[in-house]
Amino acid sequence: MLTTEKIAHFSHSFRHGLSYYLFSKHGKGFGIHSPFAYKLISETFLPAQTDRLLLQTINQLYKTLASAKAKIKNNSNGSRVRTKSNLTTVGKLNKTSSLKPKYIALLSKLIEKHNLTRILELGTCCGVTSTCLASINNKNKITTIEKDVDRAHRARYEFEKCGLQNVQLLETDFNSGISALKKEKAGFDLIFIDGDHSYEGTLAYYHQLKDMVSENGVMVFDDIYWSKGMTKAWRTICNEQDKGITIDIFQMGLLFIRPQQAKEHFTIRF
Repeated sequence: MLTTEKIAHFSHSFRHGLSYYLFSKHGKGFGIHSPFAYKLISETFLPAQTDRLLLQTINQLYKTLASAKAKIKNNSNGSRVRTKSNLTTVGKLNKTSSLKPKYIALLSKLIEKHNLTRILELGTCCGVTSTCLASINNKNKITTIEKDVDRAHRARYEFEKCGLQNVQLLETDFNSGISALKKEKAGFDLIFIDGDHSYEGTLAYYHQLKDMVSENGVMVFDDIYWSKGMTKAWRTICNEQDKGITIDIFQMGLLFIRPQQAKEHFTIRF
């Protein structure tokens, strides 16, 4: 049943999606004069869409995880999922809450091409993204945070089933997890924020984490056009930068921490 809230979110995403497809820069880099952005497209974005072995590996993992029949409570606080049902299957939750394979492939290529081995994920859900990234390259050291007990337990089950030794799961809320990591003086090359889809929450986690990103590291924000609040948060983050590069690919916003790079922003078709 369509509610006023669902209609508002659909309308927001549709309007911005239409604008994105009408005005985004060419997905092969035509018309982009920034050397960094052009190289990023040619060496990362395009291979993420054409590397058959990578895509086959991710699709196989995703298909397995998205077909799980086990039941799980659907506690949707802070997530992009909205449903009246309090019980769903793990597979259905993975399909609706997790990154699609093409975006996991993009993260994988970012990690590979930019040597981003220390990864932090806010919002494990049932472990789809972490499982794929950890399985593709065992040199990737992934820390992932999930508050929901049922989702965390399912993610841990997937990590153990796949024999992954390079994933650390923190079963706690984001603030507590970030505080613990700061006490350890942890640093990360890539931070992926996909857990709190509110304006206030997204900005708060960005401000807490920005000093934990390595020089020339990357912060990735998922679902930047999921709601007005998420879009506002992304635009605020872009406007706060005086150095580095921000890239909008509609599903995600990418912030490249480049202290020597003059501020640039691109909207790129992916």
